[in-house]
Amino acid sequence: MRTTCKIKTILYLVIIPIIIIAACNSMSTMIKGDNNKMNGGFEIVKQNLPVNWYFYSSETIPSGDFKIIIDTTKFKEGKQSLKFLIHECDTLGGWYSPGFIQGFNAVGGETYKVSYWLMNQGSSLKISTVSGEYLKSRLGKRDTTISINFDIPDWKYFEYYFKVPPEVERISLEVNIFRPGSVWFDDIQIAGTENDKSERTIGSK
Repeated sequence: MRTTCKIKTILYLVIIPIIIIAACNSMSTMIKGDNNKMNGGFEIVKQNLPVNWYFYSSETIPSGDFKIIIDTTKFKEGKQSLKFLIHECDTLGGWYSPGFIQGFNAVGGETYKVSYWLMNQGSSLKISTVSGEYLKSRLGKRDTTISINFDIPDWKYFEYYFKVPPEVERISLEVNIFRPGSVWFDDIQIAGTENDKSERTIGSK
């Protein structure tokens, strides 16, 4: 019985994470930057994609008809913004719909201010903040920061406070887009409000 329990534990801690990592890599596209910084203004671009974000792109969602564009004509800060131009897409969300996600190092118990600017023409979308790994969801939590199904013709600022549970050291931001239209994002920031004054970096500690 103890041997069986040990085998199950090994499968849970080793094999399952490998499967999930492989799935993430195959269901999204990420271009690694020269450092691990957040790139929340989408100013650093390689191969036509902002670095250090996982994108649910047309390469990983062949059933959709959409483009991920670096827009140098409409931006809130810096010299450009991230634009999704969507002609057709699925409404399931997650890996099945246009969007992007990334997880960042955090301090357990810290409260973070999550902020960003966006515009929307015709689309609907959801932006979620998540703490912890999916395998440790019982220790973490998921909050929908905003859910939008109306036009935002000019840049609009959103901010939200999110407390990471003491047991986890990770905070993630996920965007899912569900309807054809155009959506712009710029100046995404996740900043500690108490003890954590460090920059957000990708990956786990």
